[in-house]
Amino acid sequence: MSIPLTHRAIHVLDDFRDTCRSHGLIESSRAPVISRHDPSIRFTNSTISVLKPALEVVPVPRTYLLQPALRLRNLDHFDRTGTVSPYGCSFHAFGALLPAADLEEAFALASDFLARTLLRGPRGEGSAEPLDLVARAHPGDGDLVTAATGAGWALDLDDPRLAPFRHVFGLPGTTGRNANVAIRSSRGSVDVGNVIVIERDARPVAVEVAFGVNMVLLARDGIAHPILTTPAADADHCSGDLMARDALMASAVLAIEGLRPIARGRGGRYRQLLTLLVERHGGTAAEVTADLSATITRELEVRRASSPLGVGFSELGDLEAVAAATAHVERLTAMTASMG
Repeated sequence: MSIPLTHRAIHVLDDFRDTCRSHGLIESSRAPVISRHDPSIRFTNSTISVLKPALEVVPVPRTYLLQPALRLRNLDHFDRTGTVSPYGCSFHAFGALLPAADLEEAFALASDFLARTLLRGPRGEGSAEPLDLVARAHPGDGDLVTAATGAGWALDLDDPRLAPFRHVFGLPGTTGRNANVAIRSSRGSVDVGNVIVIERDARPVAVEVAFGVNMVLLARDGIAHPILTTPAADADHCSGDLMARDALMASAVLAIEGLRPIARGRGGRYRQLLTLLVERHGGTAAEVTADLSATITRELEVRRASSPLGVGFSELGDLEAVAAATAHVERLTAMTASMG
């Protein structure tokens, strides 16, 4: 019997925590999904958006973080094209930050984690087929190539004629040089994370290891789409529509954050998601709220395996979030009915 998706996500987070502890890293506190810590973003979309203050410390602390995250690119893609993108909106990010001198250890940490979590598989008994770990880097990033090789990674070099990708962090003069880390199987190669050399004014100051639960489960367990790795994939009444399930998952996340579906700003995005959910779910209003309630409960279960919420921050508990989300759906449904 397959392990429920909620428990698989928890196991991935536990595996990363255990790996980081074995490397002597200290756990940081997480932030709310509604960004109150980084004015450059509306929603927390990565671990580094929370760990940015650590980049000002010399040397950079050896730390890790397990952080619920939200990126609404799939929602925007659906608005433009009427189709679902290759990614979903909601995911659990997890990553580590180390001093720049520890680049090879960053690759070793990534491989130690993946070796640990690949032993589980969807039924707790390992993958059904051999899975290889591959690092893909630009040949011009010699330090990344050397460190990956030193840590025992197989290499897949980018075309040297292509410009290398560079991360930006919303900080003056701060960029990141990147190597993708991938799981390769008979189904192909799936990027599941990154090792990033963070530079300020072209000088390395830190190295980041970044992953997402969704992509690890997709690559390891052969799941068709990242949306189908989330707690919303276990909804009892929702149609097979991927956008409906993505809207269900993101709505559950924002209900937990205590957001209200209003006309503008972050609340306007929540309202947009709830509208899509009601329109595309395929069930009655009662079935929509039942699926939303169950997804909130599952999401909170995964959050209990994430890093502890930072001091001064709060989020709704199960009963509060379910009551709020139910009221939001009922109000939206009534408004829609009154408009014809």
